[in-house]
Amino acid sequence: MNKKSLRTQQQVETALFELMSQHQYNDLSITQITDAAGVSRAAFYRNYTSKDMILDSFIQREYAQFMQDVTDHKHENLADLLTVYLTYFVQHPMIMKNLLHAGLDGPILNKQTAYFTKFVHDYYGENYLKDYELAYYSGGTFMVLHWWVKHNYAMPVTKVVKILTDRFMVKEMH
Repeated sequence: MNKKSLRTQQQVETALFELMSQHQYNDLSITQITDAAGVSRAAFYRNYTSKDMILDSFIQREYAQFMQDVTDHKHENLADLLTVYLTYFVQHPMIMKNLLHAGLDGPILNKQTAYFTKFVHDYYGENYLKDYELAYYSGGTFMVLHWWVKHNYAMPVTKVVKILTDRFMVKEMH
């Protein structure tokens, strides 16, 4: 990918997240996004097919970075994995705030669950947890994250991790 496309994508992504701090996602138009990004509609469509693709690309990139961190640092237990995951949101506090403000709770939970399922299947095998268990743990994690964001991350990561791990009955991941 060339530098111009990367710059356009960064501008569009930044504009979308800024707009989501003020508007519901479904109310945003491509024109609003391109105007806020300072790019043409043609430039937008050279990089994306829809505004959903902006979010999909962003989430895929962030998930890939998370997976790389897990691989690089050999995070093998649930507490370590949750610490990495939740620390990301502390380091980037406006991302989840804007996603929630924009009314994307459901789609983000669905994406988190899909990535969580893929992660568990890839690292621990498809029989490690049943689908309903994966959905339960992902939903619980998401709702605690949602609550934590609404309270401006006031509780330390370690305490949030302890709340989750104390309630999740999973055999230790090795």
